[in-house]
Amino acid sequence: MRFYNFGDSRNTHLLLIPDNAQHYSIFERGIKDLIPDFYITICSFDGFDETIKETFVSHEKEMEQIEAYINEHDEGHLSCAYGLGHGGEVLCSLLERSHITIDKCIIDSAYFEYLSTPYAMMQASAATMFFYPLIKEKTISRGVMHFLTHEQKENPEFISRWQQHYLSHNLDFIKKRSLFNQFSSSYQLKHKKNLLIPNTAVHVFFSMKMGARYLRRYQYFFANAIYHYFNMSAQELLITKPDQWALELYSIFKGRI
Repeated sequence: MRFYNFGDSRNTHLLLIPDNAQHYSIFERGIKDLIPDFYITICSFDGFDETIKETFVSHEKEMEQIEAYINEHDEGHLSCAYGLGHGGEVLCSLLERSHITIDKCIIDSAYFEYLSTPYAMMQASAATMFFYPLIKEKTISRGVMHFLTHEQKENPEFISRWQQHYLSHNLDFIKKRSLFNQFSSSYQLKHKKNLLIPNTAVHVFFSMKMGARYLRRYQYFFANAIYHYFNMSAQELLITKPDQWALELYSIFKGRI
């Protein structure tokens, strides 16, 4: 794992964790308004960074590296953290492990789809078939085309930005094994019911177009989360409205809530 830092190290330290199959640059449009007030660290996973030769092995290994980084640079205590998609599940697991402490965190568009090993392997294979042609060869698989066709009618800006992220970067260094391992590892992240971490405020960015079943999952896992509702698709706030995304993070991490 590599850590990219932006801003003045004397400012409030903010850790950002991307979703599966994402390059760390997914945050580049959003952080420009946060840099004056935060010291920002973006995690870049093994296998998904052009400067790292290692293949992605597991989220367990990645979390160990995050914990080692926070212990070294922040004495084990982090002011604030944000996880996008499966990155939100990694953040949740970091809280459960209790090797580091975090004052405030935001979980955005996480899925919490725990599966037994056989089903996790099957789902990871499907996800790999979905993403690999897109990021490796800049071609759109049938699965991706189905997703785009369905979503394009409702939110063309979101789909345009989503495609731009994958098509505008040279990601041909990503190996199929890294994709498979990352997704299979995510589907096997198991979380506790009614998670309550002392002295940690958990905020949830809930994209209402994800549907009620995902809201029930959040309510199952988090005992006292603070919910922020957006009439959007998963990850749409960051991808289409990075200025508003930055403002929401600022109000939470610099505010009293």
